[in-house]
Amino acid sequence: MAEATMKIKNATEAEAADKHQQFITLFKEAKLLLEQDMSKTKWALERLKQAHTTQTTH
Repeated sequence: MAEATMKIKNATEAEAADKHQQFITLFKEAKLLLEQDMSKTKWALERLKQAHTTQTTH
């Protein structure tokens, strides 16, 4: 999982919105965008729980 952010210096609101849309389009075309809300904390805790369960059962 990765979280991407961007900052554009000296951009108007319209320019920033355009760049944001380009960014989203790039990730969609590369099939790297999960288009749903999710909790990163919950995801991480579930992964840790799975790893712990795997270690204790082997």
